[in-house]
Amino acid sequence: MPRTPKPKLKPKSGRPIDGDLKARREEEILIAATTLFAEKGYDGADTQALADQLGVGKGTIYRYFPSKKALFLAAVDRIVQQLMKLIGEATLGAKTPFERLRSAVRVYLKFYAANPDYIELAIQSRALFKEKSDAPFFQHHQNFHEEWHASLKASMIEGHLRKMPPAQVADVMRYVLFGAATAMNCVERDLSVEERADEITDIIFYGVKGPKG
Repeated sequence: MPRTPKPKLKPKSGRPIDGDLKARREEEILIAATTLFAEKGYDGADTQALADQLGVGKGTIYRYFPSKKALFLAAVDRIVQQLMKLIGEATLGAKTPFERLRSAVRVYLKFYAANPDYIELAIQSRALFKEKSDAPFFQHHQNFHEEWHASLKASMIEGHLRKMPPAQVADVMRYVLFGAATAMNCVERDLSVEERADEITDIIFYGVKGPKG
């Protein structure tokens, strides 16, 4: 008697990936990693200590971020993405390019003043990964530079600023703001963040030269 062929079983489908869960877990890892890198530095940060803190296996960390370098760069990328988002929201309703620039300066300084760990990672990023292709800090700040370039050029056309190469002014602004953000976390503040931001904006755009200078 011929055997009745057994019905073929459908292959079991894998467990569907929960995108929200993955995003939440990545966020948890990056928040903890940011604190660890800020406190211990890149070389002193131990991924096993990070895993222990989160209550997961070390392999879980590497499932999301394949190397310590990838984890560090992702942490820096998260910081700069947050900054760019906040600046975009704050400058959206600006009536003039000059107001847009002033708002951007305020947000920049307030962001780093409220998150001192972030400036620590920014400093490490610049020191450790000098190649721009490796550092999201450089990549995003280049986008920031280009946005400022457009606002500066528009402000010059409108007569708010004297005419000069916008890229040169944007470079100076980046240097001054990064230095100010670093200094605000190292010295006692004599002004509020908003007052310091407005002071910097005023001096950068209008200078200190008097009529007889």
